[in-house]
Amino acid sequence: YLCCKLLQIRFIMSTIIWILIILAVLILLYIFSISFNIRAGMYVRAFCNADTKDKVIALTYDDGPDPEHTAAVLDVLKAHQVKATFFLIGEKAEAHPELVQRILDEGHDIGNHSWSHKNLFPFYSKKKMSDQLRKTDEAIEKITSRKPELFRPPFGVTNPTVAHVVKERGYKAIGWNIRSFDTTKQPRDLVFQRISQQVVPGAVVLMHDRMFEAEKLTEKLLDFVEKKGYRVIPISEMMKGGEA
Repeated sequence: YLCCKLLQIRFIMSTIIWILIILAVLILLYIFSISFNIRAGMYVRAFCNADTKDKVIALTYDDGPDPEHTAAVLDVLKAHQVKATFFLIGEKAEAHPELVQRILDEGHDIGNHSWSHKNLFPFYSKKKMSDQLRKTDEAIEKITSRKPELFRPPFGVTNPTVAHVVKERGYKAIGWNIRSFDTTKQPRDLVFQRISQQVVPGAVVLMHDRMFEAEKLTEKLLDFVEKKGYRVIPISEMMKGGEA
């Protein structure tokens, strides 16, 4: 009888332990998922799209300026007479000041996208993260005489450290509601289809001006939205109309 009781107790304890382990794993997965979902707004309230019925969208480009593709993207935007938003990597901005100046001169918004966009950026200490963003601000301000007010976290990852630095440095965090996945090896036609199928009033599209054929994707997308009666505006203008 005593042996049976001990076996029952052991079984119950083992079951409880496994339940706790599963709950812990589920909690960690939940925290991980909301950290990688900038739209969740758990740590940082980011502007991801406008609450509007007006047919306007914002095109945003990360990871530039790129010496090969950014100029070509700017040529396309200029030809269509539209303004976009560029989130710049500090070390690239410092290396290519002429592109940064051109982005500004042609009326586009400029935002901070960290100094080097390292994979470990979300895990930096508050000081190291703040120093990275300060250094990027200074590089951009040296070229443009303007300190960036917009910030897009690398990979769109947010956590308490990112939230602290965003508040400390007074940024307006920017997300998106249409992710192009243009950094994958998929054909550009599939990338275009993914974007075009999600276009709605107030949408914010995430793209990368460092990618192969970024200018062709931009051209095709602009032709599409113009035929649909949409206007393309920079984030700074879209934010004046509210957010969703």
